[in-house]
Amino acid sequence: MELLLEHTQDLGLTDAQSNSLESIHQALLQKNAPLKKTLEQLRPPPPMDGNQTRQGPPDEAMRARFEQAHDTLQQMKDNNDAAYSEAESLLSDEQKQKARALISQEIELREKHRESMQQRRRERMGPSGGSL
Repeated sequence: MELLLEHTQDLGLTDAQSNSLESIHQALLQKNAPLKKTLEQLRPPPPMDGNQTRQGPPDEAMRARFEQAHDTLQQMKDNNDAAYSEAESLLSDEQKQKARALISQEIELREKHRESMQQRRRERMGPSGGSL
């Protein structure tokens, strides 16, 4: 949603379309706010000794937090998908094509960033592989 709002001129959105997209975006933020809070609460506390590595297999509490986080993230994805579908219904065919191209570019940029972060993490851990 934010991406569409950031590119109102590129998409050639009318004022009415922009206002409607902003309303959809605000509704999405409200819908996802409690889910974001849930994710923050599920974040495990830092280890007591300050060491960032975890030893041994995950315990049941960690597994339960992971499962709940996964479900919460899926709910947020579903909310985002529904908001985008609603937003896309307001666009002309030409605007839809432009919006999809912008989204594809953004996904590609995020994937490259993610890969770069993973590469840096591997380099920091060295040839032994390290442990997280």
